[in-house]
Amino acid sequence: MKRIAVFTSVIVLAIVFVACKQNKPEPVVEKFYTHLGRGEFKEIKEYVMEEHRSYYELLESLVASQGGDTEEKPQVKVTDIKCEIQDDVATCSCLVQIGDKTPEEQMLQLKKVDKNWLVNQGKESSMPASDDDNEVEFLEELASEEMAGIE
Repeated sequence: MKRIAVFTSVIVLAIVFVACKQNKPEPVVEKFYTHLGRGEFKEIKEYVMEEHRSYYELLESLVASQGGDTEEKPQVKVTDIKCEIQDDVATCSCLVQIGDKTPEEQMLQLKKVDKNWLVNQGKESSMPASDDDNEVEFLEELASEEMAGIE
C-alpha cells in the first residue's frame, strides 16, 4: 500500500511540474530569438501568430533563393527574460547575444491563443512605438546579415 501511495505521489508531482512549465511565455521568447538569431525562419513560424507568419515565410524564401543555408549558424544566447502577464498578453524583455556581439535588449509581446503563448508583433500590437522600431531594426539587421552572408 505504501508503494502505491509513493508511486501515485510521484506521478501527480510530475504532471503538475510539466503542466506548470507549459503555460509560461519565457520558453517561447527564448526559442523565438534563438531561431531568429540563427536565421531559422521556418522554425520561427511555430512561435508566431498566424497573421505574422507570412513575414518569416518571405525571409525563408529569400534565403532559399540566394543559395540557402550553407554557412555555420552562430551561437545565440537569450538571457534575463522577464515577462509581465496581464490577462492573455505578456510583455517580455530579454538580452540577446548573437555570436561574439554585445548583448542587446529586446522587447516582445506575446498573446495566449488556445493555451499557447505566441509572438504577437505587428501593427495591432500594443507595444510602444519605440519598442516596435527597435524590434523592426533588429529583424532588418538580421535579415541583411543573412543576405550578406549568402552572397
